[in-house]
Amino acid sequence: MNLVKIHPVNTFFIGLVALVILNASSFISGAISLFDVISTLIYGAVIAFVLNVPMKKIEQYLVKLKVKGRVASSDCHGTCFS
Repeated sequence: MNLVKIHPVNTFFIGLVALVILNASSFISGAISLFDVISTLIYGAVIAFVLNVPMKKIEQYLVKLKVKGRVASSDCHGTCFS
């Protein structure tokens, strides 16, 4: 009893290690399931990053076209519908 009061962190760590060893198959299957979920999120982040690079260029190009279009349509003097 005196040992538990002196070293509560060590006692907790030993108990946690014993729990993991006794239920190793459950922890391994849980880790595999967690890895499946995390890998899906990582794949999504990679795809979003890869698609973001060309989309920035396309967006800049479209903004330039829109600005040029507004300058050209300002010659309508209120008669153009845009």
